[in-house]
Amino acid sequence: MGIEDNTTEVPTNFRMGNASPNPFNPQTTFTLDLPNSGNLQISLFDSRGSLVETVFNGMKEAATHRFIIERSGLSSGVYFVQAIFGNQQLVQKILLLK
Repeated sequence: MGIEDNTTEVPTNFRMGNASPNPFNPQTTFTLDLPNSGNLQISLFDSRGSLVETVFNGMKEAATHRFIIERSGLSSGVYFVQAIFGNQQLVQKILLLK
């Protein structure tokens, strides 16, 4: 789920912080630095590349945002968090262990 916090500093680059904890059970947290306002899409994919869920899709202000992914109903395994902001894309591998 996309719970987020904003900081007051405006980042200079689009960047995804490392998920923590990773491996996780049942939740992990990561940050996204957005250097300007715009449309952000965050998706969770399984190891086969199938969409598990869209975590967030909408406008965000320029800031550092914190997101929490909590998925107790998923099977153990490798998942990928994809963030798309404008024409930029970041992907991070996360591991769910039960």
